[in-house]
Amino acid sequence: MNANAFGGDAREVVDRVPALLPRYGRHPWLMMGLTAACDRLGLTEQATSVYAELVARARNEYVQPAVLASTAEHAGARAEALEFLRQAVAIRDPLLSAFARHSPPMAALRRAPEFASILEGLSQAR
Repeated sequence: MNANAFGGDAREVVDRVPALLPRYGRHPWLMMGLTAACDRLGLTEQATSVYAELVARARNEYVQPAVLASTAEHAGARAEALEFLRQAVAIRDPLLSAFARHSPPMAALRRAPEFASILEGLSQAR
């Protein structure tokens, strides 16, 4: 399967993004993309490490649940990914409108059988 089908050259992301992270404050969106690229290349340990860093960071500062959902999925933590997705829906995480249905880093999570039913919570009145 072509890496471009997932939103770009995964090898290029893995090679370039780590050097960009310090410059951009280890931005969670860059880390999300890095985790997706690591997953596509079978770099499970690196994907898990980036996810663990974001989870630890979320204990001390805000990290959007949609980002945590995507990184959890790419780190092989489907149950945690779905829970973060539920949290994102519950707080109406604005990233869901941008990422959930079309973003390459969320593509794997979109294949989860529970994905559509969880997102239905967005359309329900509060």
